[in-house]
Amino acid sequence: MIIEGAGSPVEMNLIHRDLTNLRIAKYLEADCILVADIEKGGVFAQIIGTLELMQPEERRLIKGIIINRFRGDLSLFSEGKKWIEKKTNIPILGILPMLDDKLPPEDSLDLLDSKFDKEQFDLKVGIIKFPSISNFSDLHPLENENSIQLRWVRKSENLKIFDFIILPGSKQTIKDLIFLEESGLSKELRSYALSKGNIIGICGGLQMLGESLKDPHLKEGSINYLKKEMDGLGILPIKTIFNKSKQTRQVTCNSLWPCESNINGFEIHNGKSFISFKDIEAKTMPLFDKNNLGWYSVNNKGGSTVGTYIHGIFENDLWRESYINLIRHKKGLPLLDKGR
Repeated sequence: MIIEGAGSPVEMNLIHRDLTNLRIAKYLEADCILVADIEKGGVFAQIIGTLELMQPEERRLIKGIIINRFRGDLSLFSEGKKWIEKKTNIPILGILPMLDDKLPPEDSLDLLDSKFDKEQFDLKVGIIKFPSISNFSDLHPLENENSIQLRWVRKSENLKIFDFIILPGSKQTIKDLIFLEESGLSKELRSYALSKGNIIGICGGLQMLGESLKDPHLKEGSINYLKKEMDGLGILPIKTIFNKSKQTRQVTCNSLWPCESNINGFEIHNGKSFISFKDIEAKTMPLFDKNNLGWYSVNNKGGSTVGTYIHGIFENDLWRESYINLIRHKKGLPLLDKGR
C-alpha cells in the first residue's frame, strides 16, 4: 500500500492539522520511506532537516530513504550516500534518475514555475493566472500538445495575440474575479470575447464568465471584501449562486459541441449555475446532453465562448482534438488527424 502525502511531512505551520502525512502514518504504525528531490540541490539539508523536525515516534517510522531525480554520473554520489547513511542510520534504498517523460507534475508549483517554452508551435494559448488558481491537471493535456504553446497571463495586455484563452478553476472565485477587475483583465477579456477571440472557462472560470455571482454564505473569498454579490464578466448569460455544501462527483455525459463524443471528468464546486433567460433565439446553447454542466456561444465574427463545470475536459481526446481543429480551421491551418 502506498500512502502518499502532500508536500513536506514537517510543514511546522500546518502540522497541527495535517492529515495526509505523518498523522496517518502514526495511526497505521506504517513503515515509511522518505523521498528527497536532489534535482534542485540541497538534498543533504532536506534529509537531515526533515528528520530533525520529526518527533522521536515519527522518526522511528522512517525505514529507508530514496534519492529522486538524480542527473549525471551515479558514482559521483557514492560518498554522499555513505555520509547520509552514517549520519542518519537509515539505509538509502535507491537513487532514481531524472526522467524526461512528459508525466503530470506531482505538485502544482511545478506547473506555476513552468515556462512552457517550445521552439515550434501553431497555436498560442493564454492561461489566466488567478491568485487562487486550482486544478492544474486540467492543463496537462494541452501542455503535451506539440502544436500548442501555453503562456501565463498575469496582468492587462492585448489578448488578441492568443488563439484561445483559458480561465481555469479557482479556490476562491469572488476573490479571483476581483483580481480580474483590479488588474484590468476584465475589460480585455470582454473586448476579446466580442471579437474573433475564443475563451474556455472551467468551473470557477465558467462562473466568472457569467452575469452575476451570489455568495450568501461567504464561501468564495467574499469574506475578505464583504461582497455577497458581484457582477461577472457578462460574456455568458449565466447566473451563479454558491451553496453551503460542495458538489463532488464523477461525470459521464455526451458533448454536443464542437463534436458529439463521450465525456468523462469530475465536478468539485460550491456554485450552481443556470441560464438567466429563456429566449428561444438565444445563441447560448448547452455544451452537453446533461443540464447545467456547461454552455457555449458563437458570435457573428466566429469567436466562441465555452464554459464547463467538468474538470478533465481536455483529457477527452476526441473533444480536445475537435476543439483544437476548430481553432486551426479558423486560422487556415491543416487539421490534426491522430487516427481516432
